[in-house]
Amino acid sequence: MPVIYNGGTFDLIHVGHLRTLRKCRELAGSDGQVVIGLNTDKFVEEFKHHPTVQKYVERSEILSAIRYVDRVIPNIGGADSRPTLEAVSPDIIAVGQDWYSSDDSRYCQQMGFTKNWLDEHHIRLVYLDWVPGLSSTNLRSIAKEI
Repeated sequence: MPVIYNGGTFDLIHVGHLRTLRKCRELAGSDGQVVIGLNTDKFVEEFKHHPTVQKYVERSEILSAIRYVDRVIPNIGGADSRPTLEAVSPDIIAVGQDWYSSDDSRYCQQMGFTKNWLDEHHIRLVYLDWVPGLSSTNLRSIAKEI
């Protein structure tokens, strides 16, 4: 029963999010689990320097209603994803191709761990295709122009 982890803010959920979650479900299979580590409102405001459009409880409710997702948990470590990952104990972290680097350092550095830490915890990093230019940030900008 593989456990697939994906983390993020998921503010203004869009088709790119759905495609990512569908790919996570495909990786997990019918007997696996897809767990989402959802960034808290406090962390998002500190990290991105602006509040979310939707509060944590709303984003969590939406994600929980999506059929590809089994469980939503708060990202308790903020910029350091290790506490959340240790709580989930995933087999795979599935992340967008936009985080790719040949040695995985780009993603690892952003999340507060090393490739060695992943190896020690037997966690594999898998990069998923994504839609360039499709993001909540871009949607927020477009909405401001309307």
